[in-house]
Amino acid sequence: PVPPIGELILSNLLAFPGLYIAYVSLASDYGHKQVFAAFGSLEVGATLCLMATGSGGPLPLVGIFVSKLTMSTFSQTTNTVKGELFPSSVRVTALSLSGTCGRAGALLAPALIEETRGLPNTPGEFDIFLKCIVVTLIVSVSLSSALLPESKGKPLPE
Repeated sequence: PVPPIGELILSNLLAFPGLYIAYVSLASDYGHKQVFAAFGSLEVGATLCLMATGSGGPLPLVGIFVSKLTMSTFSQTTNTVKGELFPSSVRVTALSLSGTCGRAGALLAPALIEETRGLPNTPGEFDIFLKCIVVTLIVSVSLSSALLPESKGKPLPE
């Protein structure tokens, strides 16, 4: 088995190929909605793999690696679409508000983890939190893919 520090180093090294995958995906012929839906679905799968923590199998490690590889593309696609959808007159304000909401979520996540945490050192210790992530990803990817217009290759709104 790989020691925890080795897992940390390996997962962080995957950020480099993840950035390359993000660049290739956004430069491809696929639309932003398709890239967003595909990589959002992969993120859901990776989170479900993380729920197998404590099972003794390789699924949690696979979940970490897949998440690390796809996270860059998922977040970069989100940022690209946000920048392309807002009209120029409100673009900076809208992106700032979006960034503020993201930071608020990052501040609240540790509290949410602690409030939903199960018994320490048990296999399902973080299951409730991970289920919240899965539901949030499914809802946001589904709604975004269904309701947002395709912005790739279109002129930016004035």
